[in-house]
Amino acid sequence: MEAKTQVVEFELAGKVFATQIHNVREIVEKPDVTELPNTPDCVEGVINLRGETATLLNPKPILNVGNSVKGNRLLVTESDGDTTGILVDSVNEVYQISDEDLQDIDDFDEEETSQGVFRTENSNKDDFVVLIDIGRMEADVSKEVQQRT
Repeated sequence: MEAKTQVVEFELAGKVFATQIHNVREIVEKPDVTELPNTPDCVEGVINLRGETATLLNPKPILNVGNSVKGNRLLVTESDGDTTGILVDSVNEVYQISDEDLQDIDDFDEEETSQGVFRTENSNKDDFVVLIDIGRMEADVSKEVQQRT
């Protein structure tokens, strides 16, 4: 029996990405943002999620995709007691992929934020979906913030 991974698919600047669903606590509309000084470009600020303070990250600078569309949806994650909102342009769907379908791209991903690429039944033969390691991305941003302080 082949192993399957459940993912949530989302878009950033017209490009399609996904992350493992176990990384995502909930999906919400973008609330008001309080900007913070002296933070990396990918840190939009902090937000209030029903009384809980969360960091708002914009993954576009990290993933080097255009910033043409302003996202209004958040993938809310929680790791080690810290809540983070990941700003995305849209959330498409949740589905399962076979681990056999995931192709490794480590040779091209210096930051190691990608876990690989795969094709879906809905994509044409030239389109790949990039599977993002949200936890790794958050850890890299946290290190960068700590280096600035």
